[in-house]
Amino acid sequence: MQFFKQKINLYQKTQAYLPTLSAMRIMQIWLALLALLIISAFIHKLILINHVKEIETLKEEQSQENSELLELSQNKKVNNVVKAKNEMILLKEKIADIDSIVSQLKQLEDEDRSPFSFYVESIAMRHVKGTYLAYINLQDEGRRMSFSGVALEPQLVPIMVQSWQKSPSIISTQVKKVRLDNLKQDKDYVKFNLQAE
Repeated sequence: MQFFKQKINLYQKTQAYLPTLSAMRIMQIWLALLALLIISAFIHKLILINHVKEIETLKEEQSQENSELLELSQNKKVNNVVKAKNEMILLKEKIADIDSIVSQLKQLEDEDRSPFSFYVESIAMRHVKGTYLAYINLQDEGRRMSFSGVALEPQLVPIMVQSWQKSPSIISTQVKKVRLDNLKQDKDYVKFNLQAE
C-alpha cells in the first residue's frame, strides 16, 4: 500500500480564475487603442479644418459686405454732394434771376418817377409837428398846387407854409390862398386849405 502525503493548509484561499494574456494579446489591445486614438484625432482634426474654413468664409463675406457698405456710403455721399451742388447751382440761378428782376424793376421805377415826387419829398422833409396833410393836388407839372389837411393849432399853418417856402423845389411857388375852418367852433383841430402857384 502506498500512502500519499500531502500538506494541507487550512487557511489557504482559492485563487480566482484569471485568464492569462499573452504578450501578443496585450500588444494587439494596445494597437487597437492606438488606432482608435489616431482615428478620433483625425476626425477631430477634420472637424477643426471645417470650422476654420467656415470662419474664413464668414470673414470673407463680412469683408465683402463691409466693402459694399463702404461703397454704398461713398456713393451716397457723392450723390449727396452732387445733389447739393446741383441745388446750389439752381439756387444761384434763381438768385441771379431775382437780382436781374429787381434791377429791372428799379430801372422801371426810376424811369416812371414823375417830377412831383420831389415836391412830395420836400414837403415830407419840412414837416411841422402838429400838422397833417390829407390831400395834395399838383397840376401843370407842379406849377399849381393845392393842399388840405388838419392842424392842431391855427398858428401852425403859417409856420408850415414858411418851412415849405425854404425847400428848393417849392421856393418858386407862392401860397396865394389860405382858408381855415373850425376857428369859431370849440374843436381841438383846425382844417386848412392852401392854394399855391
